[in-house]
Amino acid sequence: MTSRYLLSVLCVGRSMLLLGQSAGGSIDGTVKLTDGAPIPGCWITAMRPSPRQGVAGTAVSDKNGNFSIAGLQAGTYALCAQASGQIVDPCAWSANPERITLVNGQVSAGNVLTVSSGSLLRVRLADPSGYLKAVPTGTASGHVFLGVWTPTKLFFPLRRDLQDAHGRELGATHSIRYDTDPVGRCRWSCPERFQQSTPASDWT
Repeated sequence: MTSRYLLSVLCVGRSMLLLGQSAGGSIDGTVKLTDGAPIPGCWITAMRPSPRQGVAGTAVSDKNGNFSIAGLQAGTYALCAQASGQIVDPCAWSANPERITLVNGQVSAGNVLTVSSGSLLRVRLADPSGYLKAVPTGTASGHVFLGVWTPTKLFFPLRRDLQDAHGRELGATHSIRYDTDPVGRCRWSCPERFQQSTPASDWT
C-alpha cells in the first residue's frame, strides 16, 4: 500500500516537471542602435501575433543592452522596444518587426534587436483668423487633437510644450485647448517614447 502511494506521488511530480518544461522557453539577446551602440534600460516586450495578439513577456535590458524574456510557451513572438530618448519602436513603426519562433522549452539565445534613432517632430498650428475661438458665448471652449498615425495604424497624440499668450504653462496634455498667442499660434512636440524616424521639422 505504501509503495503504491509513493509511486503515485512520483508520477504526479514527473507530470508537473514535463508541464513546466513545455512552458519554459525564453528569448535572450541584445538591443542595439543601428550604429551598434547598446541601449541600456530598454523595455523589451514579446508580443503574440494576431489573431490572439497580446503581451507574453517583458524584460529590461542591462547596461550592455542584454535582455532575457523567460516563461514563454511555444509559438512565434514579435519583439518590441521602448526606451527614453529618441528610438523607434519596431512594433509601432514597422510592418515586419523582428520575430522569434520557439518550440517547447527552447532557449533562443544570441538574438540582436536593432532599432533606429528617431527625431523630434514639432508642429505649429496657425489660426490668425481666430476660427478656433469661434464658439458660442457661455459654452466651454472646444478642443482639437493633433497627432501622428503609424504604419501599424496606431495614433500617438502630440504634447504641448510652450506657454500661452498669458504666460501660462500649457503642460503635457493631449487635449489642446484654444489658448493661443496674439496671432493664433501654439506649438506641440511628440513625447519621447512616441518619436518617429522622420527628420525634425515644423509644420504650419
